[in-house]
Amino acid sequence: VQVMGAVLGPMMMTVCGVNAFIALSIQQKGTVRLTEKVLTWRLPQDWVWAFLGLWFTVALGYFLSWPYLVKALVINVALSVSLLYELQGFAILLFWLRKRHVTLTAGKLFGWVIVLVLFLPGMNMVGVLALLVVGVLETWFEFRRKDKEISYENHS
Repeated sequence: VQVMGAVLGPMMMTVCGVNAFIALSIQQKGTVRLTEKVLTWRLPQDWVWAFLGLWFTVALGYFLSWPYLVKALVINVALSVSLLYELQGFAILLFWLRKRHVTLTAGKLFGWVIVLVLFLPGMNMVGVLALLVVGVLETWFEFRRKDKEISYENHS
């Protein structure tokens, strides 16, 4: 019962987000507008400090004796920010796959991710953590760069 209170916020974000994504996919079927929106979606760079600080606070909460309500609130906020970084990781995955398969849409990739997460045991944790790590690492490394966009400074 206590675990449910600690993950209530991210669960509600996931349920609402999945429903909104499915509705937009159905509404914009046959167009690439949704895919283009997903490809360009990214969090502000300052959010990485909130992510790191919140998870540090969660770790600190295990060593200190805080009331359950405080622990649950911190875990809810940390998981919610993590969910946003996973969405950024999804956008990066879509970008990488669209470089090879131009016809891939966000809806198709979302369907494949859902199938992998639901029906392959163990893949759900690996996939979720991989999307999270890639989403956070884009703060320091630019993963969504076109091949010929590397610019060199001219100091002449």
